[in-house]
Amino acid sequence: MTGPRIPFEQRFWQKVDASGGASACWPWTAAIDARGYGSFSRGPKKVKAHRAAAILAGMDIPDGMMIDHLCKNRRCVNPAHLRVVTPRQNSVENSDSQGAVNAGKTHCHRGHPFVGANVYVRKNGGRYCRECGAIRSRLWYQTHRIEKIERSKAWNRKRAVK
Repeated sequence: MTGPRIPFEQRFWQKVDASGGASACWPWTAAIDARGYGSFSRGPKKVKAHRAAAILAGMDIPDGMMIDHLCKNRRCVNPAHLRVVTPRQNSVENSDSQGAVNAGKTHCHRGHPFVGANVYVRKNGGRYCRECGAIRSRLWYQTHRIEKIERSKAWNRKRAVK
C-alpha cells in the first residue's frame, strides 16, 4: 500500500535547490539525462525539468517552440532564466555547429555582403551569394565554351580527313 499522493507541483519543487536566491541558477537535484538536462516523471511520461518549470511558471509554449536557458546551465530550472524560442533560434544562439557559424556570417568568402538582392535563400535555409554565382557561371561558360570549340575543331578535322 502506498501513502498519499503528493501533487505534481509540490513533488517537482522538492527536487529544486533554490537556496541561491531569485537571480541565481536553481539546479535540478534529481535525475539527469545523458545530455545533462534535468528529467522529471509525470505519470508514465518523462518531461525535461526546465520545460516543466516553465509550464509551472505559467509560460505559454506554442507547438514547435522550445525552452532555452539564458544562463546556459542545463540543470537550471529557474523560470527567470528560461525563455521560449524557435528551434532555429535555439540552435544558432547556443551552438558551435557549422550551421550556427554560417548563420552568423554577414559576408560570403569573397567579401560580398549577404544583404538585399545579393543573397538568395534556399529552401533549406542556406544562403547563396548571387555575385559569386555570377562569377561561377561566367567561369563555367568560358571553360566549357573553349572545350566546345576544341571539340568542334577536332570533329571538323576528322571530317576533312575522310
